[in-house]
Formats: sequence, structure tokens, C-alpha cells
Amino acid sequence: MRALCLLAVALIAGLALTPGASAAPPHVRVVVLDADVDPVTADWVVGQIHAAGRAHDAAVVLELDTPGGLLTSLRQITQAELRSRIPVLAYVAPSGARAASAGFFVLQAADLAAMVPASNTGAATPIDMGGGNVGSDLRGKLIHDSEAQMRFLASGSGRNATAAAQAVEPKSAACLRCPRSWTAAEALHDHVIDLVAADLPALLAQADGRTTVRKHLRLALAGATVERRELPLQLRVLDVLLDPDLITILFLAGILGLAVELTHPGLVLPGLLGGVSLVLALLGLSIVPFSWAGIALFAFGILLLVLEAHVPAHGAFAAVGTLSLLLGAVILFRVDGSPYGTTSFWLAFALAGSLGLISLFFLTRIWQARHLPPRGGVSLVGQAATVATALQPAGQVLIQGERWQARLASGGAAPGERVRVTAQHGLVLAVEREAADPAAQA
Repeated sequence: MRALCLLAVALIAGLALTPGASAAPPHVRVVVLDADVDPVTADWVVGQIHAAGRAHDAAVVLELDTPGGLLTSLRQITQAELRSRIPVLAYVAPSGARAASAGFFVLQAADLAAMVPASNTGAATPIDMGGGNVGSDLRGKLIHDSEAQMRFLASGSGRNATAAAQAVEPKSAACLRCPRSWTAAEALHDHVIDLVAADLPALLAQADGRTTVRKHLRLALAGATVERRELPLQLRVLDVLLDPDLITILFLAGILGLAVELTHPGLVLPGLLGGVSLVLALLGLSIVPFSWAGIALFAFGILLLVLEAHVPAHGAFAAVGTLSLLLGAVILFRVDGSPYGTTSFWLAFALAGSLGLISLFFLTRIWQARHLPPRGGVSLVGQAATVATALQPAGQVLIQGERWQARLASGGAAPGERVRVTAQHGLVLAVEREAADPAAQA
């Protein structure tokens, strides 16, 4: 009996120590970042890195093709890379791809950095949301902070920190080619990346067996199965809607469309388009920080422009409404600490100015229409009318079931008296008392 137990234990131990033919191959998750680095894409990439760690994947590959993005968002991604319990590989692909600005930070934070031959990376100097240089008071702080972060990321991964820092800080004021950018071959030569691979299988083959510098993890990627994850369509749509300029246009179009529908019931199309635009704008506003003062100025401006068409104020409503729209657009996204930037002043100026000119055009047409002589139809001259409100000498008369402004040539007339139209001046009738009937006098 004892011999049988020893035999069973030996058999089990032998099976455990023998490499299983049916052992599952390593699993690699490929996360494609082919958009700007912003809160939407950053949240999604960080979520994918965490999910790969929970699934105990052999590695996660960040496939990069990005022009850059926000400092706050890139820090989210780099922190997730550094804290990941599994190896993170950053791979600039496919051919023609780039990892510029924020993408270069993501590349340096990875445990292993790679590029396809036909790609480029670098140029990571901080700039403002409009693409210009940051103000002098803040520029120095941002550059030195970003340079220190770049040195930390590159050196911690065993790469050339001095060369990598040149992507942030120019070597001298006369260096017209700074901040640095690299092709794949140049990046490999300067050791700001670890290897160049023509495609993903080549990357996994070259990376297999390496030990990462920062985390001391050995890469076992031979025969790995690959699961590719791309940014979902709904997040791509949301990513587009986070542009303050687009939100401003949609919000303005939404309010204007609904205003036109309410003042001209039955048109349908302006109301439908306005409703859709407003919903999309509200979706963006649910994520992008905004100022309620900007919303109030927007609504007030539209209200004044609509009132101008119905209660003419000689252009006063239109002028103040246009100014209100301009101010509302300028301050709508002017919120401290917002990573999304603000609405372009020139876009705000163009929108407000266009609406002001349109309002002025319609105001002019309405003014002209009110002073046009009546055209077509039957002349009212010679027809009898009944006084509706006392003519002293001006008032209103009823003729053919309609109320008209009327003016008596002389004297006055009480409601119910009969008068006759002698002339028609636009929308005002000249009337006189009807002569007494001779037969009735006799």
C-alpha cells in the first residue's frame, strides 16, 4: 500500500514537472492609441492597462500614432505604465505613424520602446491649446518640469535621458532644429528607443527573453496570442465633441434652432436640427468644465436677437444681443484648471458677428416691408367702414371683418358710426363721415 502511494506521488510530481503540451500560450493585449491624448483617450488607455494586469496578460502593447495632447492626460497614462504589474511595451506603428509631444512621454514611460522603420517621434515642448508658446511666466516652469519628467522616464527605463530631454528643452536659443525629433533609425542610434521592428510579430520575437530595467520583469512572449483593442466608436464621437469650439457652435445652433421653431411654429426642420445640436452640445458640456455666466449670456443674446424681429427697437436689441453672444462665447470655457482650453476668440467673433449681420438684414427687410404701399388685391378706397374705437381723429375701424388704423379728416366719430374710406396710405386709411341719407331726412 505504501509503495502504491509513493508511486502515485511520483507520478503526480512527474506530470507537474513535465512541460504540458496543452499549456496555454502567453496572451498579449495590444491597445491602439491613434488619437489625441485627452481625458477620453487617457481614461480608456489606463482602463485597458489595468484590465491587462487583472487578466495576468504576459504584456500590454501600446500601439502609438498620436500628434500629442494634454499634460494632465499624458501623466495619467505614464503613471499607469509605471505602476503596471505587467510589462508595458510602447510601439510607434503602423508605417507613417508618429509619437509626437505627449506621445513621446508615453513612449519613454514604457518598459520597452520600439518603432517601425517608417515612423518618427519627439518634439515634446509644452505649448498652449492654440498651438502657440505658453506665456513667459509659466513657460519656464512647464519646460523644466517636463524636462525633469522626461529624464526620469528615460533613465528609469535604461535609455539615454540626455538625448530624450532634448525633445523638451532646446540645447541653445540658436538651435533652429530643437526641440529634437527622431526617425526610427536616429532614435535607435541615440538610444531613446530599444529596438526597431517591422511589425508586431517581429516586435514580440525581438522582445522575448529580455528583462525590463525598471521592473526587472522577464518578457516571455514566444508564441503569444494577440488581442487587439481599439478606441470604441462612441468614445471617438465623444472625443470629437470635447472640442470647445465645436461645443460652442452646437450650443449656439441648438438655441437658435429652437428659438426659430418657437417663434415660427410648423417649420419643423429648425426645431429638429436645433434639438439634436443642443443634445450634442449638452453631452460635451457634461464633461468639459464650463461657466454658467457664459450660458446665461448665450441665452440672453439669442433672446434679444429674436425680440428684435418682433419688437423693433431700431437695432438696439440686435446690437446688445450680438455683444452678449460674443462675451458668452469667450467666457463659456474660461474655467481655471480646465485642460480643454477655451473657445477661439476669432470663432466667437465670427459667430456673433454673423448672427448680428443676419439680424440686421432681417430688421432692414421688416422695416422696408412696413413702409411699402399695398400691392395687389382690391382697393379699399370708397368702401364703407364702422368705427371700432373712437376717432379723435385717429383710431381703428372695421372693414370687411378686419381692423385697420384710420384717421378722420376733421372732427371725431364715436364707435359704431359709419365712415367711408377716401384714401389709403400704407396701412393707414383716411376716412370721412358718411353723408346723411336725404330720403331719411325727408
